[in-house]
Amino acid sequence: MAFWQENLPFIKGFFDERSQKFFELMDRAEASIAQVNADKIYTSKEFKRIKDNFQNIVKNLERQEVRDWLSSTKDLLMEEKKMQAAAEAAGETYQSKRTKDDDNLAKIFSRFESLMPRINETKLVTDMLWKSYEFTDDLVPLMEFTNEQLSGATKDVFSGSVSQTEEIIEKHNKVMDKLDKKQK
Repeated sequence: MAFWQENLPFIKGFFDERSQKFFELMDRAEASIAQVNADKIYTSKEFKRIKDNFQNIVKNLERQEVRDWLSSTKDLLMEEKKMQAAAEAAGETYQSKRTKDDDNLAKIFSRFESLMPRINETKLVTDMLWKSYEFTDDLVPLMEFTNEQLSGATKDVFSGSVSQTEEIIEKHNKVMDKLDKKQK
């Protein structure tokens, strides 16, 4: 009992510091969700950075250690409250501090529970957007190739000789072969 009483300021300070960091992490998660859901078209590199940032934040929020720490801290503080309740003189002063700690924990848990559905929804959105950006990245070289071949195949031909016409037909056949290979 004496150990906890001597170290209670340290434990409370540690709890306050950890809870503040947890609030900051939830703030960063909300900012990251806003960034993912923004009405902006990113380049695939920009979106990959945003996606990786979001996934790292979510990974930190979903760690079981974080939930275990919050639960064990709450249990520890509740146990200390029972010990302090025995001392009437210090009970009222402690009670007001205890209410502050309980309110802080209640804020953490309520905010965490309200944030988790938004995080899960944003995970789905992030995956769909990333697949779209990857698909777009795959299409760009194909579109460039197709446009290049199309411009080469649709030139106006002003040929008066049979040999030039045959060369143009050969070039068109080569273009068609390239398109067939790309299609496969």
